Order: sequence, then structure tokens, then C-alpha cells
Amino acid sequence: MNKKLTFALIVPLMLVPLASFAYAHFYGYVAKRYAIHVGSVEVAPIYFHIDELRMIDVDNDGVIIGDEFNYTIHQDAATGKWYVDIVADPIPSGFVLNTTLKIHITGKLPVRFNFGEAPYGGSWAGPFVNWTTFPAWDDPLIKWHPGLSTLPGVSNPIEGPWSYEMRVYKENATGVFGPVGSTEEEYKPSNNITIIQHLDFRQPGQIVGETWTPKDWMCKRILIRFEFQFIEEYPSVFSSETWMNPNWPPSPPGIPTYPP
Repeated sequence: MNKKLTFALIVPLMLVPLASFAYAHFYGYVAKRYAIHVGSVEVAPIYFHIDELRMIDVDNDGVIIGDEFNYTIHQDAATGKWYVDIVADPIPSGFVLNTTLKIHITGKLPVRFNFGEAPYGGSWAGPFVNWTTFPAWDDPLIKWHPGLSTLPGVSNPIEGPWSYEMRVYKENATGVFGPVGSTEEEYKPSNNITIIQHLDFRQPGQIVGETWTPKDWMCKRILIRFEFQFIEEYPSVFSSETWMNPNWPPSPPGIPTYPP
């Protein structure tokens, strides 16, 4: 037999088992997977009501709301922030404005409601003299005073004409609770927050010893605004959560027998 031919036939037969041995491994797998949905902090006003308004129909046209008194509720498309803008012009002595605003928690995360920590909550500017047109709310030249408690007369009635009160209530599936303080409560998604506010401009001469006079405020403008902050609730911290394989360790095998 030709030896060269025999060698050529044997070599391929030797390579076959070697190739098979190189890839014949056994494998075991454990996979760890995460499905994470990022939450959101979102709110929306769902109800606004004027509970009481004391104004004068200055031009005697039978219209006050939409004339001497205007309000708009709108959302800034760029920031998502909601605004409730109110303009009362002119107000009489004895002006009263009581309102109820209800806000719904629409996002996926629980929140805290901050209405007392500056710059959030109420602030005011003025009084301004000889304003012929209403300025922009975000005019950088306006100096805002934080807190409606600093309005002249709120803390000490003899020093100014203003009276102000605000109450906040929490509403969930079990009922209405409150009044509650700023950041005091956790609001879950689908909860409501009800804000009741009272603002008035007292008539002069109501309190003995008052130091303000009508001329201090006549024909002047004052701005009052509210900005509320909804803060993501702090997450809970868990130290450990353990899972043990209920089938580990495996039961000891029995003594094999042969034949089985």
C-alpha cells in the first residue's frame, strides 16, 4: 500500500476527536435582571372656587368678575409649572377675597407639600405709586417680601390694613384631615390637597390706635403671589432583604445499588 496515501487518511481521523474535545464543556447559569421605572413628581389643579368676593362695580356695567376682578389658571409649557394669577383693580376698603384651591397628586411618587419655607408660599410687593399698567409677574425690578405674615397689619392690626389666613387639608381615600402644616404630611399619588385662603383689606378706623391711614394705600398697587413646592418624599432605607433557596442544601443522596 502507498504509505503517503495511508498517512493522508489517518490525519483527518485524528483531528475529529480533538476538535470535539475542545468544545465539549458543561455550563451553568445564574442571571440577575432589573426592571426599573423612574417615578415622577406631578401635580395639577382640579378645582378653584371663589368662596366670597367683596368688590364694587366701578363702571356700573353689571360685571365684576372679568372686569374689576380677573383670574387665570394656566400651565407653563416649558417648565410644567401651574399658575393661578389674580388681578383685582381697583379694590375698595373692606375688600374680601376667600378662595378654595384643590390640587391633585398625579405623579407616581409620594410628595411633601412646602408652602412655608421661603421662597415658597406667599410673598408680596409694593405698594407701588402711579402704575398705569399691570407689570409682568417676573419683572426683575420688583422686590418681593417673603411671607404673607409680613403684610402690614397681619401680625399687628394697628400697623396696617391687611388680614390674611391660610389653611391646608389633606384628602385621601379615608377622608379629609387637617389643617396641616407645611411639609408635615406625606401625600400619596391620587391624594388631594385643599388650600383655603382668606385675604381682606380692612376699612380704616376699625381698630383703636391704628397707625396707618387711608392715604397710605389709596391709588397704589400691591402684588401678592403664591408659589408652592412639591418635594419628592425621602425614600425608606432597608438594611437587608434575604432570599434563601428552599431546596438548598439538597437532600443527601441514597446509597446507590447496582443494578438499580
